[in-house]
Amino acid sequence: MVLRSAPVYRSHIARLRGGRGEYMAVAESVEARSQSEEAYLRILERIVCLDMAPGSVVNEARLREDLKIGRTPIREALQRLARENLVRSIPHRGTFVTDVNVTDLARIT
Repeated sequence: MVLRSAPVYRSHIARLRGGRGEYMAVAESVEARSQSEEAYLRILERIVCLDMAPGSVVNEARLREDLKIGRTPIREALQRLARENLVRSIPHRGTFVTDVNVTDLARIT
């Protein structure tokens, strides 16, 4: 099954990199963010950097273990990513990373 999605937008990259091309802005001020926001940013980073391959299944249990964040914040982050067409949830099948237009991604970065 091939999943199609909207391209990764500049706002995703700018938000991920703090708007200045630096990841440090994301890593700082963890306490100031909610766990849902933290999960969102860290999963977004994995998607944009292609650490989570397009079309791959999102394993919530592994994300909880890797990110050291609970189930509810992970699910809230995935719902937000679904609204932004970066993941797609299919009932009784799972959540999948949507395809990313690599040409657009290369141009943005």
